[in-house]
Amino acid sequence: MSNSDYFKIDEVDDISSDRIMDPYMAMDLEFTFGVMDSAENFERFKKQYDLIDDRRFKNMITDSTTVEMSSLGMAHWFDDYLITFKDQFTLDNFKVNVSQVLQSPYDYATKLVGQQLMVAIVEGLPNVGHDDYLKTKSGMADRSLKKVFRVSGVGTVGFNFSDEDVAFKVAETLFKKASVKLNEMDPKMKLKPEMLFDYPSHVITYELNDDGDYQAVMPIRRLTPIKDPSEIKSWK
Repeated sequence: MSNSDYFKIDEVDDISSDRIMDPYMAMDLEFTFGVMDSAENFERFKKQYDLIDDRRFKNMITDSTTVEMSSLGMAHWFDDYLITFKDQFTLDNFKVNVSQVLQSPYDYATKLVGQQLMVAIVEGLPNVGHDDYLKTKSGMADRSLKKVFRVSGVGTVGFNFSDEDVAFKVAETLFKKASVKLNEMDPKMKLKPEMLFDYPSHVITYELNDDGDYQAVMPIRRLTPIKDPSEIKSWK
């Protein structure tokens, strides 16, 4: 994609100075939920955010609901991962969905990919990317894909896709979803939608090298918002 109604697209070799929205801040905005790879990292984030004075984010992690994925019966692939929800109701819904996957008649590998997709959805993956996300998971596992495109959108972890057009559509959808949410929250939380102008998204290309690893290649596409977030009324 070379043109977008939502982004100015630049090719760059360095994004180290770009502002990245912290996933836990995004969690409070309901763009995503937190997934941590160890109890130690969770405690580090919890301590950091408990020190925040801003009432909008005060005790955000302490008041949330965090469980080990193993306690939900999820695959050993998730190891010591923890998953954080804003409330018990959302966790209960996730438990039901996990149970349905685990009780399905499919083999272990298929169930694992299903669980990975569930976690990706919790982390913010929109519908437009679901099918290609599954295809890419499988293709990267057996190294049949020579190139993938990783999207880092507003307040999310990165998602990999085999189709570059899907990657850009996901980035646009994440931006629209964040805009709609901030428009809804502005009167109560005083978080202006215009803040999104400060957070570019990125599409990074990875190619399979001779060692069987996916390695980032330049340039990186930086997607800088140009569409006024306050004018976006729907993300679907």
